[in-house]
Amino acid sequence: MIILDEHEIFSLVSLSIANLENLRLWKNKHRNSFFHKEIITTKQQLEWFNSYLNDSENQMYIVMLNGEAIGCMGYRFKEGVIDVYNIMRGVETNHEKFTMSDAFKLMLNFINYKYQKKISCVVLNENPAFNWYLKNEFEVKEEYETYSLLEYNPKKYSKNFIVKED
Repeated sequence: MIILDEHEIFSLVSLSIANLENLRLWKNKHRNSFFHKEIITTKQQLEWFNSYLNDSENQMYIVMLNGEAIGCMGYRFKEGVIDVYNIMRGVETNHEKFTMSDAFKLMLNFINYKYQKKISCVVLNENPAFNWYLKNEFEVKEEYETYSLLEYNPKKYSKNFIVKED
């Protein structure tokens, strides 16, 4: 599946084996921002991908800008709530009409439009992007020693996307 923003500047493309190595490299590069801190091997990434393919409640997208994979983001169903995860920029860009917040809000709008369920995420308190989530309309719902549960609380939703099946 491909989710395009209404202006078709960028898109979210369903994860495929072609993007697996990028995902692994990005995750390893930013591992200190995640719960899993060990280096992920190619074999481990492939094992994860095989289980991912069999999990209809888990969606991962590659963020594409001008035909280049620049990041990723996903969501999964967890205890009746939608948990967004692995939100990360893999490649720095300097595009005047695009930010990762744009891609994130596109995915959040798509999720809300499709499922109309609570959206949350668990973020390490030391994650450099913690405040970025707050700027993107997440609120702290529960705080723990090393992480916080955040919940999406947008001012409004909009159907600002186009979906294409690949």
